[in-house]
Amino acid sequence: MKTILLTAMIGLGLALQAMAGEDGKAEREAFRDGLKQKRQQHHEQQKAENKEFRQTLKDKSPNERAAALKDHFAAQYAENREFRAKIQEEVKAFAKGRMEAKGVAAEKIQERLAKMDSRFAESSAHRDQQAQENQALLGQLAQDADLTKEEMREAMKAHFSKQREENKQWRQDHCGKKSETKKD
Repeated sequence: MKTILLTAMIGLGLALQAMAGEDGKAEREAFRDGLKQKRQQHHEQQKAENKEFRQTLKDKSPNERAAALKDHFAAQYAENREFRAKIQEEVKAFAKGRMEAKGVAAEKIQERLAKMDSRFAESSAHRDQQAQENQALLGQLAQDADLTKEEMREAMKAHFSKQREENKQWRQDHCGKKSETKKD
């Protein structure tokens, strides 16, 4: 009788543990979906703002237009920076809650959160550098009165194409570091 009861308790424990694992997966997926939805909403909001902003540029001179674009991009970058920081805090809170629920030691939790902060700071520094490069390009193009619209487009296209390739390489390097730290 004790053996059957013990076997039943172990079976129940294993079933509960398996359910908790499945619930954890569903919880993570729901959290990720929520973040994805927030990012999409933020992106759509900025697209709408950009459309309205472009309408205001029609009556401006090229120099006024360039200055307005530079200011608009700077303001939008600041908004994006705040948004990413807010999302990062949500991700950290979620991860901390999950680790605490699993019984991970406080020391290990702090270590993992510090790694998350370090990766976020590294990514932010990279984005800041790119934003400065973009602002410099816009300033340079705005000051060059001899450029035609087509030449400006080509210069911007070349700049962003080069930046895209640099980003691709940076992400590969960065993601490689990230996956290595997860194995610890």
